[in-house]
Amino acid sequence: MINIDEKFLRLMHSPPKLLLVEHGGQTKEFIFQKIRGKSIELYLACSQIPIWLQKYVYPENIIKTDTYNSVILISDVSAFMVSHKISFTAVGTFWEHTVTQTADLVAALDLVGVTPGAARRSSANKILMREYCRKAGICTPKLTVLRNIKQLPDALEQVGLPAVLKPIFGNNSYGVVKIERTVDIESLVQLSQKTWSQAQEEAFKNFSGIYLLERYAAGSVVTVDGIVQNKRIWIAGMVEVEMGPEPWFTQQANYLPPKLDSEIVELCYEMTRAIIQTLGFDNCGFHCELRITRESPVMIEIAARLPGGWILPAYERAYGIDLVSKMLDVWQGIDIEIKPAFTRHILQKGIFPTKPGQLQSVRGYEEVRNMKGLWYFVEVTKVGKDVVTYPEVPQPIYFYAIEAESSQELDHLSEELEAKIEIEID
Repeated sequence: MINIDEKFLRLMHSPPKLLLVEHGGQTKEFIFQKIRGKSIELYLACSQIPIWLQKYVYPENIIKTDTYNSVILISDVSAFMVSHKISFTAVGTFWEHTVTQTADLVAALDLVGVTPGAARRSSANKILMREYCRKAGICTPKLTVLRNIKQLPDALEQVGLPAVLKPIFGNNSYGVVKIERTVDIESLVQLSQKTWSQAQEEAFKNFSGIYLLERYAAGSVVTVDGIVQNKRIWIAGMVEVEMGPEPWFTQQANYLPPKLDSEIVELCYEMTRAIIQTLGFDNCGFHCELRITRESPVMIEIAARLPGGWILPAYERAYGIDLVSKMLDVWQGIDIEIKPAFTRHILQKGIFPTKPGQLQSVRGYEEVRNMKGLWYFVEVTKVGKDVVTYPEVPQPIYFYAIEAESSQELDHLSEELEAKIEIEID
């Protein structure tokens, strides 16, 4: 028979139990690789179970549920906890579309994380986000709300041209379209929905049909990223984003650090801090998108999560800042500190087709894979596949990430790499 002291010691030495809400697709596999290297017992709540997850999560530790519905998520997780006689040390998510649902679950379990109210004053509800910031005097574009897309002509008169149409929630510019002149409403909605990828369809089942129409703010796009813990704001850095052709808002390249004056960077940091305090973010990551206009930075939106894509590995390579591990510590109630250990220059870039047709051949892949400074390379579009350009939504032919000691070296390396690859489309 085990006595009370033995039970206590066993509990003390058992690894923390972490429940992640959604996996976010295989592009986030590096997060699971990070967790696998830690003394953490991983559980996962998700709506779909891809094969690649088998390397990281035991089947019996997966809760298959509707992660996009807070009521169902909380019910299924609580039932799992009782039936398995366990409790979770921490609950969190790295996926934009489950930030609010995860916040509801965290609050229900009385764990550490962003509050449900603050989670909804983010890119998860761009109306609340904008209203709170506007009332606090933070510079945001003029906007109006469309409960029915047929209200667009009147809304355009109110906001003015050029304008930007976007769904009430979403990330990666899904559904976002710039309007420079009066257009057919039905065509515009179809154009907006073309930017929704298949991976987003499940999240967009909650889309109520409400759009925001805002005045377009011209200027460079940047994102400020970091973590808030116990109301202390830790800024990891700022990424300069190279956008694709308008009227769409696809991201084609990221520079870290940005090629911007230090005074502009500090202005963006100052605005980000004000936004976070206004919205009440705490014990969460943040990913704040700004446009740098001639007058000042303008807040576009902010997410209560860490940045997505390959930005997280970029921060680790640029500054030695492991934001994934820092976020895991925050959820477990462990104090963090974020400071750069060094500085390297990073470029992540997708090369898109210049004309529609069929990809006939690509030469040079093997040569560039061995280049010094290249740390990630993927062939996105296979030879023989059809490629499209705007107004259809294209995918890159290939994507690469490089690093160098200076921005000049980075530019030279990028030019050298792209010159080695020959693409034939017919």
